[in-house]
Parts: sequence; C-alpha cells; structure tokens
Amino acid sequence: MGYKNLATTAHSAPKVLYSHDIFSTQFVGGISRYIYELYIRNENAKIATLYSENLYLGKNKKRKDFRGKGRLVSYINELAEKLALAREKFDIYHLSYYKNLRKPKDSLLVISVYDMIHELYADSYFAKDTKTSKLKRLNCQQADGIIAISEQTKQDLIQLFGIAKEKIQVIYLGHSLRESHSTISLPDSYVLFVGGRSGYKNFENFVYAFDILHKKYPHLQALCVGAPFNAAESQLLAELNLDKNFTSIQAKENDLYTIYNKALCFVFPSFYEGFGIPILEAFFAKCASALSDIAVFREIADSSALYFDPHNPESIASTIETLLNNKDLKRTLIANATKRLELFSWDKTYQQTIDFYNSLLKGKNTLATTEKTVPKETCAKTQIIAPQVSPNIALILGAGGQDGYFLMHLLLEKGYEVHIMVRHLPNFKDIKFVHYDDLYYADSGGCVVYHYGDITDSSSIVSIFQKIKPSEIYNLAGISNVKKSFSMPQNTADSIALGTLRVLETMRSMGIQSRFYNACSSEIFGNAHGVQNEKTPFDPKSPYAIAKLYAFYMVRHYREAYGIFAVNGILFNHESHLRGDEFVSKKIIKAAVRIAHNLQDKLYLGNLDSKRDFGYAKDYVQCMYLMLTHTTPKDFVIATGEQHSIRELCEVAFRLVGITLEWQGGGIDEKGIDSKSKKVLVEVNPNYFRPLDVKSSIGDSTLAQKELGWNPKNTSFEKLIEIMVLAEEKEILKSPILATEGGGQYNVILYFGSYCANDFSHSTLPLKSQTTHSIFNLKKQEITNFSHIFAQDFSYYSRSYSHTLGGYMDKSRAA
Repeated sequence: MGYKNLATTAHSAPKVLYSHDIFSTQFVGGISRYIYELYIRNENAKIATLYSENLYLGKNKKRKDFRGKGRLVSYINELAEKLALAREKFDIYHLSYYKNLRKPKDSLLVISVYDMIHELYADSYFAKDTKTSKLKRLNCQQADGIIAISEQTKQDLIQLFGIAKEKIQVIYLGHSLRESHSTISLPDSYVLFVGGRSGYKNFENFVYAFDILHKKYPHLQALCVGAPFNAAESQLLAELNLDKNFTSIQAKENDLYTIYNKALCFVFPSFYEGFGIPILEAFFAKCASALSDIAVFREIADSSALYFDPHNPESIASTIETLLNNKDLKRTLIANATKRLELFSWDKTYQQTIDFYNSLLKGKNTLATTEKTVPKETCAKTQIIAPQVSPNIALILGAGGQDGYFLMHLLLEKGYEVHIMVRHLPNFKDIKFVHYDDLYYADSGGCVVYHYGDITDSSSIVSIFQKIKPSEIYNLAGISNVKKSFSMPQNTADSIALGTLRVLETMRSMGIQSRFYNACSSEIFGNAHGVQNEKTPFDPKSPYAIAKLYAFYMVRHYREAYGIFAVNGILFNHESHLRGDEFVSKKIIKAAVRIAHNLQDKLYLGNLDSKRDFGYAKDYVQCMYLMLTHTTPKDFVIATGEQHSIRELCEVAFRLVGITLEWQGGGIDEKGIDSKSKKVLVEVNPNYFRPLDVKSSIGDSTLAQKELGWNPKNTSFEKLIEIMVLAEEKEILKSPILATEGGGQYNVILYFGSYCANDFSHSTLPLKSQTTHSIFNLKKQEITNFSHIFAQDFSYYSRSYSHTLGGYMDKSRAA
C-alpha cells in the first residue's frame, strides 16, 4: 500500500502537498483514509513524512509507544514538510488537519473541515480541548479555499465562524469497502455498532435501547466494532445484565464486509457527525440502517434508512425492532441504498477536489481576490450572511388551535404566503386549505398551504425546510393543557421542550436563517409574587411549565450562540370562542349557555380563588407578529395587566345568559346558586385541583407596549366573555335537538340554524307542511315560541305517537 498504484496520468492535476499531520498521529481512520485516497490518485501529489505508522501509507510498521513518541514523530515530519515547501513549488498546500502555521507565499492554502463538534460541544465533551477549535478557526481564516464534507458542515462553518459561503465547497466522501468473504467468528443474531463510542457518539442511549429490546428478544446480540469496552462501559453493561450480550472486536479491513452483511441491521446513534462513512459501508454491504434523525444523515441516506430520535432510547429500540420484524421493508431500504450509493465514491471525491483546486488557481473564487483588497478589520466584522429565505413566506407549526386560526388570518391579510405543519387538517370553514403536493394543479391564491408533520418527528421538519425557505416561523405546537401535562409528562416534554429544540437545531444545521417565534407561557413564573415581567424569576409548577421553560432557554441559547433571530412570547391566558372544551374558560362559558337552555344541570370546577390575566387571542397574535418584525430579537411578556378570578369569570358568563349567581359556603363546599330559582348551578370538585396549582398570575407588558407599540386592552375582559358566550349560543342553536320522552328517542330532529331549510327539504318525514325558520341569536322566550310553531306544523306526524311535539321540546336535550 506504500506506492501510488491508482494514480491518474491526467496532466491537469495540480501539484499538491498534503500536510503530514493526520499521518503522524492516526494509525487508521476516516480522515487519513480520505487524504490518502486523494493522494494516490494524483501523480503530482506528495506527503512529506520521514516516519509514519499509518496503515494506509505503509511506510513504517507500528512500534511500541513510549512517552513523547507522538510529539517526536510530528516534529520530525514537520521539519521534512517545511523543507519540501522551501525546495519545491507546489500549486496547492492542503492541510490534512489543523495546525499552527505560517501561510506559504507561493502556494494556495486549502483546508478540509470534517465537522464542528469541538465548537458545538465545547462545554461538554471538549471542555478541556480548546486548542483544536482555535487552530481550526485560524486555518479557515488563512485558507484560500475550504472543503466541507457535507452541507451541514458548511452551514456550521457559516454560522459559527462567519465564513463567507463563496469560500466553501461541499465535496462528499467515498468509502473503501470491498466485497470479501471473511471466516471471522460472529454471533448468530446481532445488531451492529461501528466506530468510537465516547461522548456525542451516544453509545449509552444505544445500550439503554438494547436493554428494552433484550426483554423481548433475549437471544439478540450487539456487536461493536472498535476498541475494547472501557471501565465505564463495562460497568454499565454489567448493571443492566447485558455484558454477555455485547461483544467488541477490532476487525481487520477484509472482515468488515462480512460483519456488515451478516448484521440484522446497522445502528448509528450519534448526536452529531460531519459525515458518516459507515453509512456508505452499510449500504455497500447490503445492511439495513437505523440512523439518528439528524440533518447530515438525511443528507447522506435520504429514504434509504429508518430514523430515530437519538435522545430517546425507546425511539431507538422501536426503530431497530421495525427492521428486525419487517423483511419487505429491509429489502426496500437496501434497494434504495444501492441506488443512493452511486452518488458517493472516492473517484468522485477526487475529481471534484481537483476541480476545486483548479478553480482556485484560475481565480474563480472571488472571495480570495476580494480579501486581498479589503482591510482585515472590515473582513473580521463581516459575520452576518444574507438570509437564505424567501420573503413573506410564513410557516406555522401547530396551527390547529385558536392562535393558529387568528395568525393565519392576520398573515393572509398582510399578503403572506402561509404554510402550516399539522397532524390533522384544522376544521376552519372560512379558510381555504391546499396541500403542498397539489400546488401544481390548484389555485393557491388566498389559500393556506398545509404539510402533514409532527414536531416530535424531525424528519417531517427537515422535509418541510427542504421544500420551502420561510422568512418567519411561528412555533405554536405541543400539548397546551396544564392539567393534561400531569398525566402525560413525557409527551409534554417531547412535544414542547424537545420539539422546540428539533426545530431550532434543524434551522441551524440546514442554515435556515428564518426568524423564529416560540410560544412560551406565563406558567413558567409559577406563584411569583406581584406583577410578572421579563425580569421576574422563574418557578415552574407543572410538567407543562417546566417544558416551556426548557424551550425558553433553548430559544435564548440559539439566539446568543448562533445568531438566530429567535424570540419567546411569554403569553398569559388568552381566550376566544375557539378555545378547546378542556380549558376552564370555555368550560365555564359552555356550561353557562347550556344551563340557560336547560341542556345541563350543573357546572363543576376546581379552585374558584385561582386568578389569571385573561386576554383575547386575536389581540395576542398581533403581538407575535410585531415581535418577529421587530428590529432586534427580544423576549416579551404578552398580557393585559388585569387579573380576574375563576369565580368572577363564572359571574360574568352567567350574567350574560340572564342568570345572577350568589355564592354560599367556602372552600370545597362553596356553591354558586341561581338568585331567582335558588338552584345550585356551580359546585367545587376536589378532583379538578392540580397537584401544584398556580394561585395567581398577572403580567406586565410595558416593554411590548413601548418597543412594539402593542395595545393589550383592545378587548376588555367583559367584551371577551361576551364574544365567547355569543359564539356558544350560536353553536347551541345550530345543533340538532333530539325529541325524547321517558328515555326513548324518536326520529324527530329539529335543526336550528341558517341551513335548516335545506335540511327539511330533504327530510323523509311525512311532513304536513315544510315551514322553516332561522333563529340565530334569538332569545330564550323566542326559542320557546318557535317550538310551538313547529308543534303545529308537525302535529300530523306527532299524533301518530299520541304526543305533541311541544311536549317533546320541553324535555329535549342536545344530540
């Protein structure tokens, strides 16, 4: 392997010196293999090493280590390299790894960047290694051209180092696996893990996932190709009683094909990678792959693999189990992988690299010449890259609720092209929806374009970002009910906390430089004393609030660390007629209207003393929009500054339907009584108390009023309740009422609403006449009178049952 038996004879290949660095330190590995594959294909290339134990170069056999050996080898080879640069003229000086150097005068400097792991995990896995990142940044600034091995790495360079995109060329890697038939001893049934296992490689979650599978499949094995298990890994396996199910081997190159080929599946659970050569190796060996749902793996594998959430062992286990039990799916993935592999080869890598060298030599890289004429201090400040987004395109994540409804209307009115990601299409009849795939055929004017997806599924987020480049993203997704979060804490965390993180990380890794709004909640303040503003300490009291706080800090982190225009709107309670029935405001209003119409007997509530700052959702989405169109990214409290108790909400709602409540008793024995009939209409049910209830909540939106010009009191508290009551009245009047007598049901259905004429005209009942009426917004007495009109019209039909329809109406209940 020490001679260039694959070298090209093309005269167009420039003269290249590859630095010794990776060959002085790495015995075997992806980086040295990559540089070696470039080197052997170019007769005009050189690696100046006096001594190297690298397997691919085959220069020297590996000898016993001794203290200072690595530094001695690097020092000897550095001298040889400097001598080569002094004696020979090279067109390109290509760094194989990062180093402290003085840029050569006569050669263009090229550097390959493999990942940005040291920067992204600087505070965790690489807290003690600051040198690598500093040298990488220095070399990138010195270089005339930079090769990134994936689009993700390119975008990371742009975001983290402020490198101009024109300076970076993406060139994918290849693989070196060859078909062979090894006699190596292997387990009967195993899943495969290849490569390093420390830190971001996420081996620990792989073990936990395997533990889940082991309970169902006790004979399943895990084969790990790489170094022997260290003490911590061995201890973890022993604690889970998996030490007999895990095997580590240091395989030879001619064993790898068989290892991949015989595996049930290949698992790659890393939190981050710059590329992923093992994926290509698995593709070549016809081994189905289960991969982390990160942008670079989708960039490589596309639809040729299954994906899981690397932070969730259950997700990893479920994905592996899918491959274990579905042979047809595995065949499809392998067929896709074989086709996908055609995009990647060392020959393609080499040819694209030569083309990049030549473009630099011909002066095609405009940045290289521009930097010579622009003062260094000016270049240093040029950190912000023009956003790669489309103007006036908005994406709403989680648009099925009241905020999504009002936001869609607001953005459409302002001329936006509006896209939404939903699990189910919302039932908003005054909004026209069209699926993204139907845009070619449909007239999208005034429509909202919908994409099916879920914030718990990274692949759906990536897919949407690949289709559109929104200028604004509004994150309204996730569980929105505090009480429900106590019963579903994991789902709450996944949809709110990790959901927000998935979107932000996808934006960062794909270079989506949109403006991002996150719907936070006043629940993060807990039982804070007094009025709460942007400086109030946090004290979350529920799984919902804790998840919201995690998302809040993630938004702040991505804003400060990566320069993303990301903001949090800390929303206090905001209501509308579109509120779900599980929310206390809607529950009270719906009950008040139904009780007024004799359709419900009583309303049960929890803590009547609980106080909240209630606003109108339509006003609040206006503030969301103002936040994203503001000049600078900031977090704002969105609140009215007024506080009302649950008891007060009841009083206003019942008063609007003609009932005055009187309160008797206290605590769990307190009751709301109709002042006229003395009937108990409201009672306290201890089951509705939360484990940790927020007793008082009131916000101060002064900052939003001053900086955004937002008016929090467009809609008063009483006006808000009136809007909700009128809407609920309208719903009641549109609903069919089933006539009942003595518990039995008859086929007499009265439709109250604007469509009743159409309904009756198609009726199969033997109607004496077809008198129809619309009674929107009629008072209670008018509805009673209306029932007698129908009683006369239906007297013929009703007599067959020896009853009158008027009698039915008095005892009717909503269907």
